[in-house]
This record gives sequence, structure tokens and C-alpha cells, in this order.
Amino acid sequence: MKLITRLAACAATAAIAAGSLAGPAQGAAARTHGDMNGDGKTDITVSGGFGAPGHQLQIIPGGTVGRLGSALPAAVISQDTPGVPGKAGEYDGWGEVLAYGDFNRDGRADVAVGAPRDTVDGASWAGSVTVLYGRSGTPYFSQGQRFTQSTPGVPGEAEPSDAFGEALAAGDFNGDGYTDLAIGAPGEQFGTHYDAGSVTVLKGGANGLTGVGAKSFSQNTAGVPGSVGTRNRFGLRLIAANVAGDTKKELIVVSPGDPGSGEVQPCTENGQVWHYTTQGSLTVLRGTSGGPATSGLQYLDPAKLGIHGFSGYYAGGSTGTPGVAAKFYGGPYEDLAFATPNARNGICGEGAVAVLRGGPNGLGTKPAVLTAAKAGKPRLPGKDWGFNLAAGDVDGDGRADLYAPCNWCEEDRLGYTAILFGTPTGLGAGGRRWVWVNPYERERTRNAAMLDVDGDRRSELLLSYPDVAPAGGKPGVARVLKFAPSGTGVRIAAQQRLTRSTVGSGASYGPQGPFAQ
Repeated sequence: MKLITRLAACAATAAIAAGSLAGPAQGAAARTHGDMNGDGKTDITVSGGFGAPGHQLQIIPGGTVGRLGSALPAAVISQDTPGVPGKAGEYDGWGEVLAYGDFNRDGRADVAVGAPRDTVDGASWAGSVTVLYGRSGTPYFSQGQRFTQSTPGVPGEAEPSDAFGEALAAGDFNGDGYTDLAIGAPGEQFGTHYDAGSVTVLKGGANGLTGVGAKSFSQNTAGVPGSVGTRNRFGLRLIAANVAGDTKKELIVVSPGDPGSGEVQPCTENGQVWHYTTQGSLTVLRGTSGGPATSGLQYLDPAKLGIHGFSGYYAGGSTGTPGVAAKFYGGPYEDLAFATPNARNGICGEGAVAVLRGGPNGLGTKPAVLTAAKAGKPRLPGKDWGFNLAAGDVDGDGRADLYAPCNWCEEDRLGYTAILFGTPTGLGAGGRRWVWVNPYERERTRNAAMLDVDGDRRSELLLSYPDVAPAGGKPGVARVLKFAPSGTGVRIAAQQRLTRSTVGSGASYGPQGPFAQ
């Protein structure tokens, strides 16, 4: 069994990562997040066809909602595409995790692609990450890199079930202007402790990402609270957040199985017994000139925060989307919104969203807890409200708004989709700052994103429905909803349905999600 050293000090002297690019033009960082072709609009990069031999990415250039995929052609990319490293595998999960960043600071966004079940050097489910560097013309990337725990400079080694690439977070953690990449390996084993988890951080630079100077963190790292434990799954989800409002982002590490001071308890709903948990932890690694660091870190225990777990986490159930960071109050600090089960007195909760406010000293420890009842739905017929979160500014007021659906609530199979508006006093404050949205498709949405696809500085809402099949077509549908101000809220001003035909004949399926963000 391997044991990752506490700070992987030898990584700084390791050889340059295999596949490094040769000198892309260096300029300002990407002006528009997610703009791969450099035209000022965020492009839609979405996974499609998880059941197809060789999973696919679909890149739909940004533009006018209603004409996406027609003004500029979409591109379909797989590991069989020239310039994409690695070998296509039916079950490797390539594209199940995506993240945008400008790793070489050439002014165009790049996309990191996780493949947590990829086989590496004969080790099944060891995991890998592919990085595709943006360019102006189709297929909207120049060439790619592939990183594994066998890449020179990357700490550790590729082993079965590490799941390297299960989580990704892109952000400038050291303030040098280049986006860095954090990679979760929640299956990492330490001694007899399986699924203990670790996180690797790769540095961005003029030649793109590199293994040189890579850092590794786990609950075996000096200065990280807690202790290595079976099924802690440290790094199952990652969030890059500018909590302190400076030039360096913090790295938030979710460990849903960390026992902390919490416990697992039963709850009932309609006669069915579930279990909710106050276990789990968030570790906030502060951004420094040397990258994420343990000095001054925060360790947040849900039981001590007075909430019931992170990520909508039910013991033995789903982990969901852990949360999103954005400026919900406005100002320089990013805040953290995350889902929690909200179970009380043995009765299963329908879920809630908790918000921790950012500040110069890090995240606050008194969460604002928002429930569906506060949004005008007094009792949802299900649970996991807030299970799948996304953040963006849909009303153009300079403050981030929050998309919070209920994946397991049904109202004629529509479910409920809420947008909580950011205000100077918090999400949904002022009484009128909620809007419930008809998602059009009569199925549950599985993935969501808020992206400015038309370049007007207001975010559109993107929703995916992998199980929906157009008449006579392959499964996979996405909706793009554009909003406009209306009275005290917003209205849907335009919408477009994206299907396999939108992407083109090269697609095996329609858009299924997730979306790169």
C-alpha cells in the first residue's frame, strides 16, 4: 500500500509533467469565464453519451439563445479525437466531472475533464484528468494533456479505486494570474483505511498545467484537522472560492464521511426509514503565494454549525452537489451555499440550503438556513431540496443568485425549481426575492449551471435531462433559459431546447450533463 507523504515535498524537484504544451501565446487571463473560442461569450461544454463506447464532450459555442448551435457549429470530442490523449473506454467516466479555467493565461478558457474510473498502468478505477486548451476555431481546443498519479511530479501513484479525477476545482490559488487545478481522489487508501481520500493541486503556468511543484493534501497532512479514516472520502467534492476577497482563491475540501463530532441517526418519512447525518466536514485551505496552505485553515463541523450534514448527504444515499461559492451579498467576498438534509426530531427533512458568508477572516460560522417553506412552498412532497445548486447573476444587479431545485419532489413529475436572488442582506431577503421556474421538461433535472452564454453580463440557466428522448431520437436534452427583469423579479424571455440534432450527427446522444463551470 502506498502512503502519500505529508506535504509531498519531493514534488517540487520532479520532472515536468508528460504532455506539457510548448509555449502558447501568453496574455491576459480569459476575460469571460468559460469562453473557449475567445469571442466574449461563455461556451457550453457538456457531457453526452455515458453509455457510448468512448464518452463524448459536446462544445456548443455561446451566442443568442434560440440560435445556439447554428450561428457557430458545435463540436463533438472524445478520447478518439486527434490531439486528445488517453484511450477511450466505455466505463472510464470520461466527462463525468468538468471544470473551466485559463491554465495558460492565453485569454481563452480551457476545460479539465475527469475520468475517475480510468484504468492507469493496469490499475482499474485509478482515474485520470484530461485538459483541453481552448482555441478560436473548431473543435475549440488546440491539444491536450493527461494527468494521473503516475505523471512525473504528481504525488503518489496510480492504484486501483483511487478515483483520481472524481472532483475538480479550478482557481488561482497562488495569485500569479494562472488558473491552478485541484483534483480529488476520494478513494485514496492509507494503510488499512480505504476510501480515506486525498487532493492534489497542479499549478498553472505559461505552458499550461504541470506536475512540477504539485501539492497533495489529506487528513494525514500536517496541519489538516481530523484523522485518516475509512470512508471519510476527503476530496469527494471540491470548491474554489475567493472567501477572503484578495487575489488568491481558497480551496474548500468536502469530506462527507468524516465523523467529526456528528452522528448518524434514523428518520422516517411516509413510513420509510432513512438515515441523516451530522457527520462530515469542510476544510478550507487558505490561498497563499505558495498555493493552498494549512496555515490559517478552517475546519467546519456541521454539528457545531447547528446543521445536519453537508451536500444533502443521507447515510447510504446520494451526496449530491456540495455547494457553490459566489458573491450573494455583493462586495469583494465570495460566500458559500450548500445543501443540508434539514432533518429534525426523527422526521426526515425536505432539505435546506445553508449559506456561510465570506469575509477577510474566512467563512462565517453562523449559517443562514433557507427552506422551501420560506420560498412559498410550505411542504414539499419529497426531500433533497437544494440538492443540485448553481450560482450566477440572472438579474444583472451585480450580486449572484442561486438556483436550488428539488430533485426528488414531484408535482406531475415537474418538480420544483427555485431561483433565490442575491441582495445586500442575503439570499431571498426582502420577501419578494424568490421566483419559481417552470423547467419545461416533465422530468427531473440532473445537472444545472448558470453561465452567460450570450455575453450580456446576465447569466442564463442551463438544465440537463439525460433520460428525456425527443421523438425518434437519442436520450439527452438540455434547456437554456434566458431571463429578463419583470416587476420585482424576472421572467423567462427566451429559451432553447438542445438535443442531439443541435450538436450534430457526430454525437452519440444528446446533452446529458454535467456542464463545465
